[in-house]
Amino acid sequence: MGLSNVIQLFGGLGVFIYGMKLMSESLEKAAGNNLKSLLSSMTSNRFFGVFTGFLITCIIQSSSATTVMVVGFVNAGLLNLAQSIGIIMGANIGTTLTAWIVNLTNIKFNITLFSYFMVIFGILFLFLKNKKLNIWGNVFIGFAFLFIGLYFLKESIHRKSITDNMLVYNFFQSFPADKYWTYFVFIGIGTLFTIILQSSSATMAFTITLISQNYIQIEHAAAMVLGENIGTTFTAILASLAGNRMSKKAALAHSIFNIFGVTWMMLPFVFPNVLKLSRFFGENSHGGVQLAIFHSLFNITNTFILVWFVPQFVILVNYLFGPEKEKKKLVLSNIKFGLIHTPDLALLEAQNEVGNMAHLSYKMFDKTRGLFSGTKIQKAYPKIKNMEQDIDDYEGEIYSFLIDLLREDTSVQTTDKINILLDEIRNLEWIGDSCEMIADLIQKAHDNNYEMPAYKEEQFIKIQSYLDNFFKLFIDNINNLEKYNIIKEGLKFESNINTLYKKLKKKSISNMKSTKKNIKKNVASGLLFMDIIKELEHIGDALKNIISSYNEKRAKTLKNKKKLKVK
Repeated sequence: MGLSNVIQLFGGLGVFIYGMKLMSESLEKAAGNNLKSLLSSMTSNRFFGVFTGFLITCIIQSSSATTVMVVGFVNAGLLNLAQSIGIIMGANIGTTLTAWIVNLTNIKFNITLFSYFMVIFGILFLFLKNKKLNIWGNVFIGFAFLFIGLYFLKESIHRKSITDNMLVYNFFQSFPADKYWTYFVFIGIGTLFTIILQSSSATMAFTITLISQNYIQIEHAAAMVLGENIGTTFTAILASLAGNRMSKKAALAHSIFNIFGVTWMMLPFVFPNVLKLSRFFGENSHGGVQLAIFHSLFNITNTFILVWFVPQFVILVNYLFGPEKEKKKLVLSNIKFGLIHTPDLALLEAQNEVGNMAHLSYKMFDKTRGLFSGTKIQKAYPKIKNMEQDIDDYEGEIYSFLIDLLREDTSVQTTDKINILLDEIRNLEWIGDSCEMIADLIQKAHDNNYEMPAYKEEQFIKIQSYLDNFFKLFIDNINNLEKYNIIKEGLKFESNINTLYKKLKKKSISNMKSTKKNIKKNVASGLLFMDIIKELEHIGDALKNIISSYNEKRAKTLKNKKKLKVK
């Protein structure tokens, strides 16, 4: 094989992979919010899951992107294991569309001229000021590069240059088609090639090119396709490495599903008959079409058989992983492995961790509140300190994560959401600081034997109740904070808290002025109490700040400059 052919071969593969990457990522951005809504609203119905996986993979033209997305959703707790298996099964059917697209290069019209036209059309979109049209410009350019890469790939091993490619030709022809062991060699070739390229689409394009130029026979090409199904699981495995146990379980389920499918397909009485069906349906077509038929038959049949055993898949995966050995830790897995990079998915994981941070903040507030009603400070103080450190850890890691996301090419909506989340974690961290400060003040009162009769004040009990209800409103509606009734109720809570704070402050000052016995001690305890209610008021302010961020988002969405106000 000549040097020019080698350069053209790998150059063609590179252009194809870049085109597929650009097209799939741009399509994902164009439909990002809809895809997120579709996945996050997933039910336990496995058949709907299969359809969802199929649909999304057809839209973004990458089963790897879909499975990485699923791993991220499982990691974020938005999908359970059973739901993820259904989507992965559907993604395997959706990826068969790639083979049919690749076969378009064999249609008798000038595919390169069409590709150049798409590039021109895409570049024109890039020069427009509309960001959505810019994204679609990248879609067109990616689609064009995909076909240009296929053209280079096809030309590099064209039958007309067979004398220059004798090494490649002789290698593939050296394996007899009637020997069953050779099929496993080609499964290995397909698996290895897909793992190296991290794109089953690229391997499929290469395989179809080989069979279209008669370099390999349909039996060996079909075996390579089966290997590609195994190799493509590697991307999901890589994506799960930075995730939690559940995301690793989803990646394992993907691997088991594909490997099990290849296993039954390679049974001596199955593989030859499926090949016969492929030849029958593609009787008047070239080898590439027959291979696409085989690919579709295999994935559709495999899904139809195994979709009935999703519960058993879940049991098997849980058994292989064994019981949980550790508590959940903060893990933000910004998927940057392989070819797929999904800022919108990463944002969903960040949202999930912000939710965890919010729940921890409420637990810390609740434990701090218990100090007013008799919880022993010696027992609770260390736990409150540890919680505050955990909240700081959350804030630091999520902040770094979101700042990294802001550096990506994200949509305007995603950027706005990132800014809101940054504001949210900052305020949650302030709540942690206020709770810690209250604990410190109570510890000081305890160390100095200060009596705090003000804890029994009706208004003090009421301000705690308002804060508790405000916090619960926030936690229970953490994904719907831009709703009118949530904002309105939250702002009312904050207004009531402020009113009570002012009354308590005024009353405390009056009590300190009127004290006659133990003036120094009573004034000191009174000042401590004022500091405590000030920190409680700060917690209300922090919750209000979060609500206000969503209020601004709501006003922006409605294109209304007037924000909701409560008198």
